[in-house]
Amino acid sequence: MTLRHARCHFHKEREAAARCPHCGRDFCRECITDFDGVVYCRPCLAAFHAQAARDAGWRAWVGAALILGAAVLVQAAVFLALLRPLANLNPGRPAAAASKEAR
Repeated sequence: MTLRHARCHFHKEREAAARCPHCGRDFCRECITDFDGVVYCRPCLAAFHAQAARDAGWRAWVGAALILGAAVLVQAAVFLALLRPLANLNPGRPAAAASKEAR
């Protein structure tokens, strides 16, 4: 059936003006929306926006986790760099011998 004889999916009394490329159903002018040069029906456009919002939320969590991981690595590196001079205070004696003499 051509679009010329098609009826709106939601309004059966109205002639269809466009076909949604996502779901393939026919819709009247009231039920379609032009988004980025493509005509979508309202349900498909709502699903598109919901998916985009979920994707943006997921990306934010991944970004935060990467930043947190990098911060932990930097803190560990600084901590180990500060401990290094303490290990060289008494380079001639092993730590076990020093603890025996302290008793």
